Amino acid sequence: MLPILASKKASKGPKSPDFRRRYLRRYKIDQILRKNLPLKTSFCFQRSRDFEEAFSLLYTRYLESGLIPPSPSKLYLTAYQALPWSRICITRLIGKEKVVSTATLVIDSFLGLPSDCIYHEELNILRKRGRKLAEYTCLATRDNISELYHIASLFNVFRLLSRYAFFKSVTDIVISIHPKHAPFYERVLLFRPLGKVKSYTRLNNALAILEHLDLTTVRKRFDEVYSSYPEGQMLIRFFLEGVNMQDLAELIKPYSMTPNIFYEFFIEKTDTWKTMEDDFKDFLSSFFLTKIQIKKSFIITLQDLIESLIRKMLVLKPSTISIEHPQKRN
Repeated sequence: MLPILASKKASKGPKSPDFRRRYLRRYKIDQILRKNLPLKTSFCFQRSRDFEEAFSLLYTRYLESGLIPPSPSKLYLTAYQALPWSRICITRLIGKEKVVSTATLVIDSFLGLPSDCIYHEELNILRKRGRKLAEYTCLATRDNISELYHIASLFNVFRLLSRYAFFKSVTDIVISIHPKHAPFYERVLLFRPLGKVKSYTRLNNALAILEHLDLTTVRKRFDEVYSSYPEGQMLIRFFLEGVNMQDLAELIKPYSMTPNIFYEFFIEKTDTWKTMEDDFKDFLSSFFLTKIQIKKSFIITLQDLIESLIRKMLVLKPSTISIEHPQKRN
């Protein structure tokens, strides 16, 4: 869900050849792409702070939008975010070092996608065609930043996540959004609706529509729509051309989170583990908790070994070790 952007009635179609160009200018896309804004985008990986800020931002924005009830932890996270093939992305405002936007890309698997809860039939149509799906989910941006930074941070998150999708040979990206945001996704990012408006049961029955982007034809469509004017060409270069060293460093990260981070947020700080579906529990326990148990067992075994070596070196047995208190002097 995206609790941002002004709502406008969707147009039935372009009224002039420069329709989309005017729409790009409406959202100041040319300024966003020209200016070198102080933003840094990366995947959450090993730092607990990154996950904390992403989950906290999600909670704050979703609570304000009436999508979730209050929670003592003040964090919002889902089982899909813990999957090793998922990626949680954040954009920080350099200087102030605060997270201003976050989104997660979930790649389809035997555990499905978040939107399967209401759009299972629509997604299965693509699966039966042999398509490899992924979904943008858990999307939020701060409300106390300018519209320029708002959209810029959103673009940066989508840019890195789309590169990860290409890197993983994904053919189709979907996202469930509120219908009032559909014009932005369809007119600027060239998504297309896939299904009817429904109630999203997991988010307080908020209205949602499933939007779809075919990555196998996205370059052709962007060229057809945007290549004839400078702002459009900038959009093509931003989303579809070039992978810099910073992108590469993010793309080769081997997993979404460490076992310790999983334990911290899904078990210690929230009740997400308790309310998780059994299929997710079975998989995530084998992937994360087993590793934690092995690590703890290794540490205990190593401690026993060290103690044993020390005893042998001192030629002492545990039963012969005693502590003598010094006698009081007269």
